[in-house]
Amino acid sequence: MRITLSNNNIATSLTGVNFTKALPTTATNGLIVNGASAINGDPGCTGGTLTTSVGASGVSLVGLTVPPRQLGVPGSGECYLDIPIAAFSIDGSGGSLAYSLNAGEVDSDQGTNATGGPQAYTLRPSTRPTWSKSFSANNIHVLGGANRTMTITVTNNDSNVPLSGIAFTDVFPTAGGQGATIEPTGTPAGGTCGGTTLLTQGPAAQVQVSGVSLAPASSCTITVETRARHSAGVYNNTTTNSIPATGFTSDQGLRPSANANSQVQARSPLAVGKSFSPGIVASGQPNTFTVTLTNSGFTPLPITNFTDNPIAAAPNQANMSIANAGDISNSCAGGIETLESGGQGFSVGGFSIPASGNCVITVTYTAITPGADQPSTYTNSIGQGDVQTSIPGIVSQARSATVLVADRLRVLKSATPANAAAGDPVRYTVTVQNYSASVLNNVSVLDVLPNGATFLTGGAFAPTLTPACGTLGLNGAVQGDSSVNFTIPTQPARTGTNTPG
Repeated sequence: MRITLSNNNIATSLTGVNFTKALPTTATNGLIVNGASAINGDPGCTGGTLTTSVGASGVSLVGLTVPPRQLGVPGSGECYLDIPIAAFSIDGSGGSLAYSLNAGEVDSDQGTNATGGPQAYTLRPSTRPTWSKSFSANNIHVLGGANRTMTITVTNNDSNVPLSGIAFTDVFPTAGGQGATIEPTGTPAGGTCGGTTLLTQGPAAQVQVSGVSLAPASSCTITVETRARHSAGVYNNTTTNSIPATGFTSDQGLRPSANANSQVQARSPLAVGKSFSPGIVASGQPNTFTVTLTNSGFTPLPITNFTDNPIAAAPNQANMSIANAGDISNSCAGGIETLESGGQGFSVGGFSIPASGNCVITVTYTAITPGADQPSTYTNSIGQGDVQTSIPGIVSQARSATVLVADRLRVLKSATPANAAAGDPVRYTVTVQNYSASVLNNVSVLDVLPNGATFLTGGAFAPTLTPACGTLGLNGAVQGDSSVNFTIPTQPARTGTNTPG
């Protein structure tokens, strides 16, 4: 842009010429200085200071002398302010912009300007860039475990406008008063974007990107190797890593409409697994459960203590027990196994989980029902942090498992089809299981039909019984009844420790 200051007086110079007027800008677009400004023109244009700043809109002139016009000499008495400018748009919207120096807006020792006017510019609409961010391995960073790769992808969606001077800062999320939960490993950044990427480690971990250029209709990536710093005192800390769109800058002013977001998980390496096998057991019979401690880190984890007490949550503590310490085994050598609360729980310690390995603790236990014919489900809960290690910041995972204990009869029921229209027949299958070691005779099962359903007995709907159990007794029930009291002549005993008859 050239601003011409003319002195029409042929005898006297204009001195102290000055003005301050910024280039036009709005909340979303405008004009900015795009290079070094200069004062040119008549050699007599002296003393002036033109102040501009690249990337800003301000324009200021002070102390310029404009020499008198010389008759017959083209360009005499004229001083030119040459200012490189560029249009910018944050959201890609177009519009009209004008820069005006109107009469009276330029001052001098001899007075103000008598004439002036606008220079109009048309800003063509542009398509905004987009960006995204992700981490490898489902965003999970394990303390002391494998490094992950963060990828930031920037796309110039406009088919005509190149982007230059792209810059932004990715500040990693913090938690628990210990600063950033993840950090760059220090390995130099990669990808295809070029420019400069500065990596900061520690509590204020961040990635600063600058100087990236993108041709029209193109994209590029920035890759940074990352690792976990801490998990904020829990097994798994989940936060959102967000790069704000307002922090994205480019020479053209264009920026994405949305933040670049990715979930980040910083996780302790000490995972816990718990299972009962089988999941349904006979009352009073010995069975086993396992606790698996897994180390996802690259260094061994010394376990100082793990206490699982009680092995059956309240109010059933007394209904599940371990007979002696010899019923506790550990696949990892060197541990010490101890009964707790008279066998209602146990503790182990003094062993190490190998790097990228696990230790399986197998426990033989016996469970009983709280009363006759009261099948009951017991829950074993291991709390977060119950597995203790000498390494600070390592927190074990919470885990629970359940087991169903049956002393004699367990009744199951299913319907085919599961959903039926009014008036359509439904076949119910009632399964009666005997977990005791004794054959049971004349087992009675009362079945009250739901929602106004009635009993069918004829033809294909005749009730049947497994042949080994004898002939099913209906006890006088007839078609149309809303309930049936079945009798099973012979209910077989269990065929194995946990296999019902």
